[in-house]
Amino acid sequence: MVRVEPVSLTSAEDYLVKSSVEPATWRSVLDAMRDGGSPVAQALSTPLMLHLSRVVFEDSRRDPAELLVLNLDTRESVEAELLRSYVQAAYEPREQSPDLATESAAWFESADAERWLHHLARFLDTPTPRCSDGGSSPGPGRHHDGW
Repeated sequence: MVRVEPVSLTSAEDYLVKSSVEPATWRSVLDAMRDGGSPVAQALSTPLMLHLSRVVFEDSRRDPAELLVLNLDTRESVEAELLRSYVQAAYEPREQSPDLATESAAWFESADAERWLHHLARFLDTPTPRCSDGGSSPGPGRHHDGW
């Protein structure tokens, strides 16, 4: 079993500040993280949530202080907001280098990705689907009836 240890405040600060174009924008979040009991501090104690927060706020140029004013009163609500925002940030258009082919700039819409991820999440909550030929594991040329 793999067990993820909480990320120390020092490591979180190093990661967020050193990977930021404008490190000062993280100051209010880092101050809130010093209160280890806050929902933001609890959520940002894992590598996954730290990464999501960096992508959501750094890559999309949003202000990280939004985490503090959204009335997110539980760790779970902070995590849900980061996950929701991550999908939007991952699919939002970015400026492309003129050296890149125009085909590389073709992205799916975030609404499509959210719909597909929602379908997959619902699918994971259902009992193991049977394959069209009665088996339980798809192999070459076989597919789940749910697809």
